[in-house]
Amino acid sequence: MSPSLEVRASQPPRLTIDASYAPELVEFWAQKYQEIKKEMDVLQQRLATQPNIDTVHAEQTRLTELVSTLRKDNAARGEGDRELREMLKTTKREADTLREVLVREEKEKGALRQQLIIAEKGLESANRQVLMFYTQCTALALEADQSRQKKIVELFEPANFYDPSMRFSTAKISQDRLIAVLHKLQEFSGQQNPPRIIHLLPRPPKCMPLRVMSCGEHGYWFYPVLAPKDPIPFELVVEGEPDNWLYLGRYTTAEMQGSEMKLSEWMTLDELTKAEHCLRVTSESLPPGQYASHAAQLDLKRRYDSGEWCVPCYSLRCVAFDVAFYDALHAAAAAEPVGKSSKTVPAKRAAPDAQAPDGKAQLPHPKGGAVMSFQTPMPPA
Repeated sequence: MSPSLEVRASQPPRLTIDASYAPELVEFWAQKYQEIKKEMDVLQQRLATQPNIDTVHAEQTRLTELVSTLRKDNAARGEGDRELREMLKTTKREADTLREVLVREEKEKGALRQQLIIAEKGLESANRQVLMFYTQCTALALEADQSRQKKIVELFEPANFYDPSMRFSTAKISQDRLIAVLHKLQEFSGQQNPPRIIHLLPRPPKCMPLRVMSCGEHGYWFYPVLAPKDPIPFELVVEGEPDNWLYLGRYTTAEMQGSEMKLSEWMTLDELTKAEHCLRVTSESLPPGQYASHAAQLDLKRRYDSGEWCVPCYSLRCVAFDVAFYDALHAAAAAEPVGKSSKTVPAKRAAPDAQAPDGKAQLPHPKGGAVMSFQTPMPPA
């Protein structure tokens, strides 16, 4: 290596500076220094105000979970909204259907209202016709009664067996005491010569109507099942009001040909009385304790309703009024512990249509030469 090269290599590098630019350079780098210093101060301040990185991560995780939850809730709400929309659609369809049904029902209601008005008018007309029918039946029945009463007057002499000024009272006899009272009357009858036949007639529907204007007078009755059908006299006691029995007198009875019950009179009877009569008539020829079939009863009722058959009528001729028997009846009734008081009724009165007791205690069906006759109520069919 030459000496000139060695000297050149060992010398440090040199920067040639023009001294005329020195102030500008100093000012430039001083300004740059200040800017960089300010920027570092700002960065240091920002760095000092930044939160802890762990806290930031935790908050970010919480926010992520919250966003996920909100998304799930939003998805569920969307599903609920879809279901709600479907429900609303279904409800709207059902409402439309119900509206159509309502309109149809309103139309039917209007038609039914018109039909009801027509039916009410028809019912009014039918009621008037029924009322007219029963009025006519009642009038015809009254005419038939007057005709029989006139016939009774023609058949029998007037009965004068008691003082018209007397006032007779009913004997209060409860159903559970009937048999005991009848036994006492039987004892009284057995002491008479000849023994008396006693006939107790209960209220309808257990018997057919009886027409006797007052005690000790003539009259008639319809189809007396158990009464003697021959001229043998019998003492007749009838039940007016429930448990109130009135002694009418001693009578004989006989069939009145041509005076049968008219169809108008049959139609004025209540249905229970008709049914009880049909049961008694159809069962009369059967052994005790046996009753006719329902078909036989209906057939008999049909014949009565059509007028094909008529209920026979029997006269009631009063032959005596036994004051001793009247007193015996009241004495027997007074012996019972219940209902000792009696109800006073005028002597001259229309005897009510007898009505049947409720049948708590009944006397057995009399047979042969029994001295006591009792209208035994039949059980329902």
